[in-house]
Amino acid sequence: MFARHNNMQKTIKILIVRQESNMVGDTVCLIPAVKALKLKFPESYITMVYGWSHYNVSYKKIIPELDEVIYYDNSSLKSKIKFFKMLRRAKYDIGIVPSTIKISSNSHLINFFSGAKKRAGVRSVDGKTNKLRFLLNIKSDFDWKKQKTHQMERGLEVVRQIGCDLSKEEIIKTRFKLSDSALSFAEKYIINQFPDKEKLIIGFHPGAGQKVNTWHYNNFADLIELIDSKYKPYILITSGEIDKEITNRLSDILKEKKINFIICDKKDEEFVAVLSRISLYITNNTGVMHLASISGTKVLSFFIPSMCYQWPPITEGCEYIVSPTDNINDIEVNNVFEKVISMTGGNTR
Repeated sequence: MFARHNNMQKTIKILIVRQESNMVGDTVCLIPAVKALKLKFPESYITMVYGWSHYNVSYKKIIPELDEVIYYDNSSLKSKIKFFKMLRRAKYDIGIVPSTIKISSNSHLINFFSGAKKRAGVRSVDGKTNKLRFLLNIKSDFDWKKQKTHQMERGLEVVRQIGCDLSKEEIIKTRFKLSDSALSFAEKYIINQFPDKEKLIIGFHPGAGQKVNTWHYNNFADLIELIDSKYKPYILITSGEIDKEITNRLSDILKEKKINFIICDKKDEEFVAVLSRISLYITNNTGVMHLASISGTKVLSFFIPSMCYQWPPITEGCEYIVSPTDNINDIEVNNVFEKVISMTGGNTR
């Protein structure tokens, strides 16, 4: 499970503990920090510990700077003991606990018991003291809420404590380095599903991990009807395990309206490669929004005010609409349609 480095004595081994929150978007927003670590320590071997997630995503594939990704199985005492024994054998030099979502006791304990010599993290966040700060020997106070710090910047601020950084331009230009096999899959998928190269391909993701972030499927249906009337594009609907009920309801409405569409339920590197080839991706604030935003495609997403400073995609070609209230459904369909026209240049082909 853990790689051996008998012939790599000079390799710096870095552990990133993300056990407390491993939703797709949370981890994608950590990419600049991982890139900064690899830039500072090019010969390093970077391992990330992660926990349960809504989507089955291969983080090692989509974050090539990661050399190893390990799932923390805490289902039994036996599995925990096995995990910590292997962790200790790895002999890490640096351990990082980002704490960009919340301060987790488990993550700090994993980091400490790894035996890492340098252990970096937060002393406090937004005035809330980290009770396990004594387990860290490199730590600072962060006021992310007051400073309206984006999640991609938060991870960077933590690793800046050990001299790792990226420029604003490097963050904005963050992209997945897709494998040849994933790109080949996407090429074949596009040819088979969307043969007319002159047509736009517009994707939609109507689901979300949280209800507060979920623009109603009726809104998506009305928007798709407007877009279909103007553009007659290919329509791609993406869905995960938690999105099935919403996707099914949207599908039923579109069938009644006699609007053709294709559903894609893949959530891996091949899925990201497909997204990189479409014309526009319209999505709720959810993990796949972040996957799409660094695939290179244009993304239009929806936010409530309290979420709009730390979670919107900030990479090139991405835009978002903020609800005038705390209700995501107060975003009007016509306003979204106008933004779609703007982002496509009004081109119907």
